[in-house]
Amino acid sequence: MDVREVLVLPVRIIEGGGCDERDVEAVFACEVTSVRDHHSDAAGELKILEQKGYAHAGGYRNGVITESPINQIRSASQPPLRVAFVGQSTFFEACSLEPQPAAAVGLESRFFEYRDGAEIEPVLEQLAEFGAEVTILFRPEIFPRGALHELPGVILGFLTEPLPRREKGAVAHSDLDKRLRDLQRTDPLNVDRVISFDPMIATAASDTVPVWRSLPLPVADSFYRPVSGTLAAPPALFVGRSTPHRERFLADSKEQGDILHLGFGVDGEHLQELMAEHSVAINVHNEPYPTFENRVCIHLAAGQLVFSEPLSPNHGLEPEIDYLECYDGAVLAEALERLRHLPGLWQDVRIRGRRKAELYRASHVYPRIIFDLLTDLKSAPSARPGAALTPNAASLS
Repeated sequence: MDVREVLVLPVRIIEGGGCDERDVEAVFACEVTSVRDHHSDAAGELKILEQKGYAHAGGYRNGVITESPINQIRSASQPPLRVAFVGQSTFFEACSLEPQPAAAVGLESRFFEYRDGAEIEPVLEQLAEFGAEVTILFRPEIFPRGALHELPGVILGFLTEPLPRREKGAVAHSDLDKRLRDLQRTDPLNVDRVISFDPMIATAASDTVPVWRSLPLPVADSFYRPVSGTLAAPPALFVGRSTPHRERFLADSKEQGDILHLGFGVDGEHLQELMAEHSVAINVHNEPYPTFENRVCIHLAAGQLVFSEPLSPNHGLEPEIDYLECYDGAVLAEALERLRHLPGLWQDVRIRGRRKAELYRASHVYPRIIFDLLTDLKSAPSARPGAALTPNAASLS
């Protein structure tokens, strides 16, 4: 369903929402309160949704999932596996596994700051002091060639940037070409395995470094919040640097005063504060080519209603069920104007989006990635000179 249809007949997104969810897992009534707060209006809305039989009436439990494969294998006396995350904190700390939820799933985690062009030696010293057994690098292309050849433990690189797609009819863009040139700086012997955030970039990336898995960037547990009561009126929150494409897309909504636009450099703590203040968020691509932004998952986890340009891939998110799709700025502006007068219009979409966000919870995703990584490296060792499973890591694979 297109948002434009909903603007004319706003009830259709409610009456039609359940019909498109034949393959969606049913939600039991006992799960409902865990994803919502105790606002009386919220409870009433959920009651109506449950009576109508909508699968998106409730959500997963709002907490760390402790039944990780690491916890299932490790003994009570075994020390936690030490996992280091390395990258630019402004962008990637929100995608890491934080210490408290890490401890609940049998891991000890720490984030280490590293930016493109910075000195690598201080980071290497910090990793050695921490005794990292698994190191996860965000954007492995920014790390100097040869710098990680001898780093002990195992290293997983996470490709986070869009690249040219090779399928017939794929959109070409100079920004994608630049990002591909950046990726070609990657030293394949700095990593043991590589994950890409988008399976459709794997072919282009594999010319430089083989892609082992593809999945969206996880969301740090601290960003997860229960959905509050009725939606507040705009302004909606948009976080992202200004580009000509984004400014054109947002122009009408900005003219109406319906958007708070924050550019480059919003750190995780400030972002959480902003998301708590704004119940609606917007996602617009950096440039006019198809991709998937991890900010969508972060906004959904925070319990926000999300308007987005079409996502590609959608990573399991369903437009008009988990978020609202806007093909151009005029549709977005009209939707925000509608929301100003009918704040509860798309509350059921907001609830369903928060529920789906559990798929990306860091304490759910990383233990499984790490377990698969250790198991794979045990059977097919890496060519990186320093790669080795510690006895602790080997016992978990």
